[in-house]
Amino acid sequence: MKAEEYVDLFRNCGIRIKTIGNNHFNRQGLVNYSFPNLTKVTLSAQLIKAIRWKHAVSVLLTELPRKNTYEFILDANDYNIERFAKKIRNRIRKSLQNCTFSKPTLSDLMTFGLAINQQTLKRQHLNIKSFTDPVLWKNYVTPLFTSDDVIILGAYYAGRMVGYLVVIELEGKFIIMHAFIDRNDSETTDPMNGLLYTMVNQIIEKNKAAKISYGIDSIRDLPELNRFKNNMLFNRVPVSRVYLLNPLLIPFVRLFIYIMIGLLGKKNFRNDLIRKIIHLYQGHRMLFRDHTL
Repeated sequence: MKAEEYVDLFRNCGIRIKTIGNNHFNRQGLVNYSFPNLTKVTLSAQLIKAIRWKHAVSVLLTELPRKNTYEFILDANDYNIERFAKKIRNRIRKSLQNCTFSKPTLSDLMTFGLAINQQTLKRQHLNIKSFTDPVLWKNYVTPLFTSDDVIILGAYYAGRMVGYLVVIELEGKFIIMHAFIDRNDSETTDPMNGLLYTMVNQIIEKNKAAKISYGIDSIRDLPELNRFKNNMLFNRVPVSRVYLLNPLLIPFVRLFIYIMIGLLGKKNFRNDLIRKIIHLYQGHRMLFRDHTL
């Protein structure tokens, strides 16, 4: 799938995507994300000028000498179970034994999938209406379900869908868009281990090899998820993700960091909110330090 086809697909899903020059953006709340978010943006003074005053924060994946985060990539032509550590092999076998894996029906996505979404986002303290509102979820998932370029795989246990994956091929790289499970059954079935193992092997069988992305490391601290990705043989590939702050916010961000760290001490590094704000500011400085605009 080409980038423009990808953008059109998600517009059909109800996602609001704005085009600026040759680049696309999707605003979520106060944050403006380049879209697709795993496609690197070519920075220019014109682009920065067009977006920096319009949004509180703009997040852009780009190419800079300095790398400040990771993309989780699996690049393989073999995903044999013997490649995994013993503990992970046992979890995969447990999942394959307890679950069956197939493309879900649209009805299952509308019932079981919606419930899984609501449970997952509540646990993550996120509010994304496209995933939790029944009407918006139907509008979102139906174009994905009917597209030949989208792979959807469900895990079933005791007659119920207990997890699902959505994968899209974008310009030669397969992107794991959504990977959600029902936590009520996760200890019994380990559905995500089997889902991922089955999905990757299906892609390799069809294409002889596969380059698959499991997304970029979150600004939030998610060590359990990152360990899972590593355990499933996804490697950390360094990338540059910059955060363009609205100029009106920069003096307040600097003052906040100075008070929290300069005056109150480095022990505040352990505070999750403070770490996020420092990370944002460092990503902003990196943009102007490492790129000539």
